[in-house]
Amino acid sequence: MNIELKSAWYTVVVIAVALVACLLVAALMGAGPAFGPLGLLGLLGLTPVLFRKRKGMVDCDERDLEVAKKATLVGGVWSYLAVVVGGMSIWFVQYFRGEAQISVHLLPLLVGVAAMVLYLARSIFIISQYSRKALGIDE
Repeated sequence: MNIELKSAWYTVVVIAVALVACLLVAALMGAGPAFGPLGLLGLLGLTPVLFRKRKGMVDCDERDLEVAKKATLVGGVWSYLAVVVGGMSIWFVQYFRGEAQISVHLLPLLVGVAAMVLYLARSIFIISQYSRKALGIDE
């Protein structure tokens, strides 16, 4: 398993744990403190430290670089989609409530969700590409 794949699995696990923790806190304590467990996403900052190149290991080849580029593009597209759909959903709900303004407290949440979608989509794409290679399903 190469570094990029290990990093992708780590990202998926951290995001899943953070989301499950948010749901548990929301169920137990209500919506107010439910976003506190999103602080667990800070563990993603350890990715470069945990998955750096070791001595004697090949960092990556051309195929790994191509998968990483495509994964970043896929993550960016899904993140953009999350911003557009999220922003318009917020506007839609506020419009039908008869409120003319959107709360400033929702905008940082929208940015955070977009970043989470970027990393999650990128990681899922990387995992799927290496799974296809392991199964012998190539394009």
